[in-house]
Amino acid sequence: AGVFAVRMGVPLAHNLRAALEGAELVRYVPQESFLGLVGTGDGDCIASRGSLALQGAWLWKLKDWIDRKWMHDYTNGLPTMEEMAARTRASGGGGGARAESAAGRVAASSGEEAV
Repeated sequence: AGVFAVRMGVPLAHNLRAALEGAELVRYVPQESFLGLVGTGDGDCIASRGSLALQGAWLWKLKDWIDRKWMHDYTNGLPTMEEMAARTRASGGGGGARAESAAGRVAASSGEEAV
C-alpha cells in the first residue's frame, strides 16, 4: 500500500500549505479497485482483486517485476541529495521565520502552543 501513500503526497502537501495560508483544500479520492500483491516470504505471492485471489511463485516474479519497474520509474526523476541541498541554499534556507510563523498559526488555530 506504499503506492497509496506516495500518490497521496501531492494533495497532502497542497492541503498542508493551504491550511497554513487559509486557502481552499483539495479532496483526495483514492483508487477503489486495485490489484493487491503480497509476498509470503517463501518465494510465493498472494494476489487479490475484488473477490478473486490467487497464489503462486509466478505471482512473486510478477510482483518483483512491478515493484522494481515502479521504483526505477519513480526514482529516476528525483533530484539527488546534492541537487536538493543546492536548491535549498539557493532559495535561502529551510523555511526559517516563515516556517515558525506558520507553525504558530497552526498551533493557535488548534488551541495549542507552538514549539
